[in-house]
Amino acid sequence: MPASLSHPRQGAIGLALILLGACHGVSAQTEEPGYSDAQLEAFAAAQADVLAAVEAWDQRIDNAPADRREPLSVKEERALVKAVTDHGLTPTTYNAIATQAQDNPTLTRRIQHHMAPRAADAPSAPATDNEQGADDGTTGG
Repeated sequence: MPASLSHPRQGAIGLALILLGACHGVSAQTEEPGYSDAQLEAFAAAQADVLAAVEAWDQRIDNAPADRREPLSVKEERALVKAVTDHGLTPTTYNAIATQAQDNPTLTRRIQHHMAPRAADAPSAPATDNEQGADDGTTGG
């Protein structure tokens, strides 16, 4: 049996609501866990994949006959673990970050930063139509 995510169906959705919403009602804990930006970026990417998998699998499980729901739940759990490990995290690390983010507004903000669109990373001057020409080094004629 693969390593599991704690309560993957409810946990992933609950965490998404915490991370995507403002930090209203979150306790005032400010101690910063020692997660690197790379780990939090991986967590944010994994979180997106986990949410997509939860949505897809929940629909399949809900529409399945009762005798097929448990085997499908096992497959869902494997898919969720894969969504996490594909981003270089273990389920234990993913769960630890998710759990700590629920009570740590600083950590939550750091994760939200990695979930935000990366438009600020784009070059400031977009390429013009004139720059699309012969980029292979050849000249016409």
